[in-house]
Amino acid sequence: MAIKGMLDRLPTSVRVILARWFIYVLAMFPGLQSLQGHLNEAVGKRPWFHDIEMPLTMLDFKMLVAEVYDGVGMLLFGVLFVWVLQLIWLAGAARVLDPQAEPGTKKVFANGRPFLWRYVRIALFALLLALVVHLGVKAVFESMADNAELQGVPLVKSYIDANLWRGGILFLLLSLVGVFIFWMRVITTVTDERKLRFVPRKVFRVFRRRFVSALLLQFAAVVLVLTVQGFALFAWRQSGGGTLWYLVWLLLLLLAAWVWQWRVAAAVRIARASV
Repeated sequence: MAIKGMLDRLPTSVRVILARWFIYVLAMFPGLQSLQGHLNEAVGKRPWFHDIEMPLTMLDFKMLVAEVYDGVGMLLFGVLFVWVLQLIWLAGAARVLDPQAEPGTKKVFANGRPFLWRYVRIALFALLLALVVHLGVKAVFESMADNAELQGVPLVKSYIDANLWRGGILFLLLSLVGVFIFWMRVITTVTDERKLRFVPRKVFRVFRRRFVSALLLQFAAVVLVLTVQGFALFAWRQSGGGTLWYLVWLLLLLLAAWVWQWRVAAAVRIARASV
């Protein structure tokens, strides 16, 4: 009861940030711990001799999956749990951070639950959109690889160069898809829209009216957070880990939670003014 009373006295933005941070830190912990145990006792003790410049063969991949199979189930359950919590969190954050919300609207997850089914439908649309983008990029680079082979470019060099560009372009395009889906969810919550087929048109209207703040700034925030976290993970692995890195990682997750809170608050204000 004392903890509940303390949370009730916190500002709404702080409650939203802590809720997101809770998802990051605690929801995936059981699955990661389970998988880490299997990795340390199985794959981590086995020698793997493979050319790092080329991808794993299907046989090597199947052997790797077989080694960690027992720990994957808990990890996948954790991923699904985190995904659902993030959907509920986003809807709840958009509700409680809305300047036009009813007085006393503070409970993030309670306000987000009614939008879960609509958010799942948007997620299915996002999956389809991401698949189309992936297949389009794949087709373009396969065509480029065929041309490189005809021109006599060495296979390894062609493979590495093409995949670096392919990964970068795919990352940027999927980030744009993520921003678009983010706006679909925010607008669905702000307008309480149930006919989701009308929402993409509203998103494009927001982009047209507030191109910099609605698209470019949101896109930059996503790319920046993902890039910083990626570099942090790489540096963590290169350094061999340690307590200090755990603290740095927790702080980065807190920063990411703050960025998400800022994104939602800004998006809600823009949506109220533009839709």
